[in-house]
Amino acid sequence: MIKKSPFFSIIIPTLNEAGILPLLLSDLARQTNQDFEVIIVDGSSPDHTSQKALAYKNKISLQLIKTKTRNVSFQRNLGAKSALANILLFMDADNRLSNTFIHDLKVKIIATNPEIFTCLIKPDSSFPSHRLTALIINAYINLTKKTSTPFVIESLLGFSKKLFLKLNGFDPSLPNCEGNDLLKRALVLGYRHQLYNYPRYTYSLRRLSKEGLLKLTLNTFRLEIPRLLGKKLDQKTAAKLYPMQGGLYHQQSQSYKH
Repeated sequence: MIKKSPFFSIIIPTLNEAGILPLLLSDLARQTNQDFEVIIVDGSSPDHTSQKALAYKNKISLQLIKTKTRNVSFQRNLGAKSALANILLFMDADNRLSNTFIHDLKVKIIATNPEIFTCLIKPDSSFPSHRLTALIINAYINLTKKTSTPFVIESLLGFSKKLFLKLNGFDPSLPNCEGNDLLKRALVLGYRHQLYNYPRYTYSLRRLSKEGLLKLTLNTFRLEIPRLLGKKLDQKTAAKLYPMQGGLYHQQSQSYKH
């Protein structure tokens, strides 16, 4: 019997996410609609990320790919090469999902047939700073969605596999805004993206907890202005403003500022 391809291929790049990845995998195991596969692309994490992932192999359709290249764009592209579905759904390891998220998203996609899509977010706690930050992010995404430089966050981005391959995927040379770059390239070719107000996923504000609202706001502003102007930041500056260390960055301090 020929095995039916899943509706979604959920691709999750990981690095040192042993503490947080099982929460997302548990959410996926509880989905009312299981029409998906999960592809975890781990950057040879020194912690137990791989072992934690493999613990879910009998609960969901899961594939683990290991690579020595620690680059989220490279890892996402590598996962896409193994994807069986026609819809690629890129997620971060620290996302959280309601039990009906996949079902509700599938209904939206069938109804609208998008080539590119994303969803608005929910905060990961009831702290006022988290709720305010989520509100601002959603407002900014909505404000820019019909401009020539729409803003998206890479924590959840969806593409038809055909378009993703046509665009040659994410650009591994970019130190930040790789999702926005990919969207911009699609817009140049005449494609449009779909923004879903619902369903919403829970977006992790671990950086806010670690850095505090003021520092995070300033760093985000310093990242967003060059993006709007079409300028690329050098690797050193981008790494300082937006560290790409996976879960390790959030484990370096136990002092949380709300």
